[in-house]
Amino acid sequence: MKERCTALYLLPICQVTEDPPFTHIGLNFAGPLYIEIKNTEDEVKESQKFYVCLFMCAFTQAVHLELTQALSVKSFLLVF
Repeated sequence: MKERCTALYLLPICQVTEDPPFTHIGLNFAGPLYIEIKNTEDEVKESQKFYVCLFMCAFTQAVHLELTQALSVKSFLLVF
């Protein structure tokens, strides 16, 4: 009996298993973004640098965004 070749065999294993969302992720950072913090009189008080941490689900293609203040391990663990 011949075996049938389907497109299912060409997909990564993380895309053909029934796992909950965000079990298998991709991770990236974007930025820096400069955000101006204003006081009540519309004067710029200060400008702070932020980065966006992107979590991308390999199965559902969903994206989750988190803001972090630095590219350090401590900042990453706070958003993870």
